[in-house]
Amino acid sequence: METFTPASKALIKKAEVLIVEDAFIIADNLGIILTKNGYQVMGIAKNIYEAREFIHQKKPDLVLLDIHLEKENDGLDFSLELKEAGVPFVFVTSYADEKTVERAKKSNPTGYLVKPFTEKDIYAAVEIAMHKAALENISKQEYEKRVLLDVSTAIAKVRGKDDLWHVIVEKIKPIFNCSDAVISLISDDGKRAWIYLKEVMEAHTQHPGTKKVYNSLYFIDKGHPRSVLPDDEPLIWNIEKGLQEFPDTDYLQIMYELGVREGINIWIEYRGKKMGMLNLYARQENHFSTHQFELLQGIANQLAVAISNILANEELQKREQEKTLQIAVTNVFKSGEDWHTIFRGVAREINTFVPIDFLNLLFPRDQKSFNCQKNAAGEFTQHMEKPDFLKGMNMGEKELKESMERFGRIYQTPDYYTGEKYDRFCQQNTISRQARDFYGLNSCMFIPISLPNGKPAVLILGSRLAYAFDQNDFNVIRRLASQIVTAMENLLVYDEVQKLNHQLQQEKEYLEEEVEIRYNFGEIVGAGPAIKEVYNKVQRVASTNTTVLITGETGTGKELIARAIHQNSPRRDQTFVRLNCAALPKEIIESELFGHVKGAFTGALRDRVGKFGLAHKGTIFLDEVGELPLEIQAKLLRVLQEREIEPIGSDRVQKVDVRILAATNRLLEKEVQKGSFRSDLYYRLKIFPIHLPPLRERKEDIPLLAGHFLKQKNRNIGKNIKALSDALMNELITYDWPGNIRELEHVIERAVILGKGNILDFRFGLENAREAPRPDKIPADRFVPKTLQEAEIELIMNTLKLCRGKVSGPGGAAEMLGINSNTLESRLKKHGIRKKHVMDD
Repeated sequence: METFTPASKALIKKAEVLIVEDAFIIADNLGIILTKNGYQVMGIAKNIYEAREFIHQKKPDLVLLDIHLEKENDGLDFSLELKEAGVPFVFVTSYADEKTVERAKKSNPTGYLVKPFTEKDIYAAVEIAMHKAALENISKQEYEKRVLLDVSTAIAKVRGKDDLWHVIVEKIKPIFNCSDAVISLISDDGKRAWIYLKEVMEAHTQHPGTKKVYNSLYFIDKGHPRSVLPDDEPLIWNIEKGLQEFPDTDYLQIMYELGVREGINIWIEYRGKKMGMLNLYARQENHFSTHQFELLQGIANQLAVAISNILANEELQKREQEKTLQIAVTNVFKSGEDWHTIFRGVAREINTFVPIDFLNLLFPRDQKSFNCQKNAAGEFTQHMEKPDFLKGMNMGEKELKESMERFGRIYQTPDYYTGEKYDRFCQQNTISRQARDFYGLNSCMFIPISLPNGKPAVLILGSRLAYAFDQNDFNVIRRLASQIVTAMENLLVYDEVQKLNHQLQQEKEYLEEEVEIRYNFGEIVGAGPAIKEVYNKVQRVASTNTTVLITGETGTGKELIARAIHQNSPRRDQTFVRLNCAALPKEIIESELFGHVKGAFTGALRDRVGKFGLAHKGTIFLDEVGELPLEIQAKLLRVLQEREIEPIGSDRVQKVDVRILAATNRLLEKEVQKGSFRSDLYYRLKIFPIHLPPLRERKEDIPLLAGHFLKQKNRNIGKNIKALSDALMNELITYDWPGNIRELEHVIERAVILGKGNILDFRFGLENAREAPRPDKIPADRFVPKTLQEAEIELIMNTLKLCRGKVSGPGGAAEMLGINSNTLESRLKKHGIRKKHVMDD
């Protein structure tokens, strides 16, 4: 008798069925019937213990389950395990009474077959069960797809921890109907973990022990589910059993006291690396199911991407905060205030980064310190001499000195202490305990520093918060410590020195230190308001891919600014290509910029990569961009708009990823009005303009620049001139500098070459140059000097045109120029000049 369609039979042949029946004859008969009709019988189990062994080895597609097995192994009880494991099952029973049926309905079986039954009954029950299981699986998959899509949409909008918290509250918790949700992260070595994000019931916040749990690092091999969590699947675990296994684990005890009874945990893994766990908790046992594993895994995968992005953004924010802190502390140092004010200022700045109530620089041997503590109004007050807490200690001088020396030895290793760790630490050290009680501290950070004079010192930060510091705070303060202590030591050493020249020298050192720390721009020197505005613009635009137009007179350092932008950008490790648009004849500039292919013109013997090709993934600097011919301007505009180039002779365009920096000493607005510069290109280049002020408008920087060039020329020339005389410095400051910084550099170089002794006093050369007109005052019809390279290219090009492209032999360009033909060939190759470039159209 044909019971199933061919399609159904093909499906059933793939199905594996487990028979759980204690009556051998019935079980054997069921197996014969199933095998006869295309099923695979994976085994016969006479009790649930044997059934569990089968299922442990391989999950069946269907179970035929006798309701009444041995008395202690009721099939109805086992059906709940099958339901939990997601295995469809059909009850096989001789009982159809109301009580049995009602009990069976609670486990929601896939089918119900009453003995005695015919072969036809078995066919119908199995086919219906398999079809129902398939529909349930499809429905489950569709549900999970909808859930994952909903969660994915919500996670896509996540920008920070607050956004992620809302996703957990509004999306993830309702899906699993859990009472609490926690995301914990683990250290790179996999040994420690900490709470990163939590959404727990209000009762948790009232429990006195939860603050410790939520603010502590804990080892994951001591009671944490990570110690038993498999690498490849989630884990459902019982809180009570976990507490029995790890009775000393505080957070398990707290959770149990708060009514939590079950948890489900899964790895959060990103790019093959386990970064943390998603932990969901319920207030009743048997709440979570293995059915939820696949859905939970999908959610964990989405959380991994979101958390990775948040952590990356947090790291960037931390770096910016640290940079801001360094700049702020540096500004405090250079403020010119007395050391009392500076120390309070340093405390205030550190407090904006990490909450502190106490800042102390302690010299254990001398029993002396700088104390700065926060009063009730939140203001920092400062004291000197002995630490205040030592005054209340009942110790003789000798005993106190010995205690202080032991104190100094203890803090030879930098560390920070919070919560219980700080309590244990203070129990082992009398001075620490006295300081804790005197100031009411609950967290401390100790950073030992060896001062330049060899004396040991300890920088101590204290807070009344129990968990005020973390590893990131500790790392940042360690990097600041040497800078802070050195500055404080210098202030003490020079506190008695009030002479004007020493005071000016000290301010100069602080100013140079500020420039060095705050602006890492290589050879750029200056600290006046005008150049600081340039620095600020460079800092803001460097990290972007925005096109920058740098304007300013000749000699103001436009190329240095371009290099500074590149070096402080994400492209710093890629190529920086410079091209002087005014140095090349218009006949070859297109090839220089965009390249050419072999055979594009006479002399093109191989493919040539242009400057844009060389700068792919990097930065190109177009100096004197105002000199570009109009036809080249159009092609440059295409690069800006489409990010693609077309080499000469090629019929294919190439995509390029290049950041464009341009510079000019021309007023491009006027060039646009005259029609010699395209307006659309001008506005494309002028997205972010940076104007470099001439040296005459930033004379406050002349001493810094002169000192910088003096050191540089000393090193290059091999002299050891210590300083410039006051008379020479006044001369430099009053001079108008039409040639700007470049002219100043040349003047210092001449002075170093001719100078003698330790003090540079150079009084000649500036008088003759004083009458030189400024670049912006030169008449338009005046001769404008060219570089030697520009002049050479122009001479060679004109001579070749005159000789109709003939290089050697009688009447050739080499003969007319009075040089060897091989020399001329070498120059042609060097400048990229081809015959095509010089022949008349």
